Amino acid sequence: MASFGPTQAEITRLRGIGTGQWIQQQIDLSWQHRGPSGINVWVSGGASTLTLKNAANFPDALGPPFGGTVGADYLLPGGSVIVGAALSAGGLTQHFSTGGDFSQTGEAISLYAAYRAGPLWGDAVASYGLLQNHIARQVPLGLFTDSDSGNTDGHGLALALRGGGDMRFGQIATGPVAGLVLQQVRLAGFTETGASGVTALAFAGQTRASVVSQLGWRGSLDLGDWQPFAEADWNHEWAGRNRTITASLTSIAAPPFVTPAAPVASDWATVLLGVSYRIAPQVMLRGAVSAMFANPQAKGFGGGVGLNVGF
Repeated sequence: MASFGPTQAEITRLRGIGTGQWIQQQIDLSWQHRGPSGINVWVSGGASTLTLKNAANFPDALGPPFGGTVGADYLLPGGSVIVGAALSAGGLTQHFSTGGDFSQTGEAISLYAAYRAGPLWGDAVASYGLLQNHIARQVPLGLFTDSDSGNTDGHGLALALRGGGDMRFGQIATGPVAGLVLQQVRLAGFTETGASGVTALAFAGQTRASVVSQLGWRGSLDLGDWQPFAEADWNHEWAGRNRTITASLTSIAAPPFVTPAAPVASDWATVLLGVSYRIAPQVMLRGAVSAMFANPQAKGFGGGVGLNVGF
């Protein structure tokens, strides 16, 4: 009687990391051009594929996350600090390998700041988001397949910090990158309803804490209006790798049981490739594709585009 509850918080965590990365890309664009008022307005959107492997005898999940973000920032007097805010929304439907699915929609508000002094740079993105989840699962009972479903809400907090240094060699800028992503995802407990009620479960609330460090290298090439760029990072998860979830049967009076949450990899790599294009003196377009690999528990490929306008 494997449950689908263990995957919810892990999927939410991976989506949160992706949202922060797209905001940080827009910070890079805002540094590259600025209008006379010091205000930049931007919009970005993207989609990806995400495969999450679960523990033995638990279902895997596969589906396409998608989302978009709008934001604005301002260059403070002195020219070395940017402050901004962004609103994000998105969703996904993950199909389970044994039948059924998990769907999630979410909205988030983010505040960010960035600093640059010569070759050194750093930025911080703080986010708070609301989550709405629906779970539908199928349980084979001989020749009959029972269906159970439930709904739960939640919220998440995140803080993404990044910094590095860009060394210039003619048209090439390259240098190290270091980052830290702190997250906490909370999902409320919920009770399923089912066709027969025999296999319905009740889940206690979940809390997923995550601390991911990032070390990598990035580079870009200045070709006038065009600027190709690339970045490769190694990620390490320091928290939340042995989490469990409490569940109980609803059809009979029995003590609750503890089941493992979705397993979490300790280390994995991410690669980002893209290009920026200056459409007009104060208008820039950016497109990028990304991949997560060397991760035994999760795989993801995605892409997105963003438009940044200075006023």
